[in-house]
Amino acid sequence: MLTKLRSVEKMGIITTVEFQVHQREFHLLISDYRGLDITKVMSLWVWVGVLFTKNELRDDLLDIAQLEDLMFLNICEYYAFLVGRKDKHMWIREHIPSLI
Repeated sequence: MLTKLRSVEKMGIITTVEFQVHQREFHLLISDYRGLDITKVMSLWVWVGVLFTKNELRDDLLDIAQLEDLMFLNICEYYAFLVGRKDKHMWIREHIPSLI
């Protein structure tokens, strides 16, 4: 993902500062989850399902920090996916600052 986002920065679609913010966040996430059992890391993907549970159950199941990490990664993954579509470059330019 970072490689694709770097290419967006090199094309001038996002600024170097915007890329560096994303890069710093990626490195923080990597260091936070380094050494964790893979099942715990994969459980991040389960948190999205928690959003669809009844409200009274959510507080016991939801880890907000992990959910925020997952949402950040999903948004970045979508940006990286769109890099190959030149018609979406302006959309990326408009939306990446809002993530920061």
